[in-house]
Amino acid sequence: MAAVNGAAVAGGFDLAVMCDLRVLADVAVFAHPEVKFGDVV
Repeated sequence: MAAVNGAAVAGGFDLAVMCDLRVLADVAVFAHPEVKFGDVV
């Protein structure tokens, strides 16, 4: 279970994705900045 209250960026994003259940606040934001660099395969 993941509780996200703010920014889930990079590793935080990955951890939230791996959880079966995610509880989000209205201000939750998800991002994976590595995509811009082309390092994600």
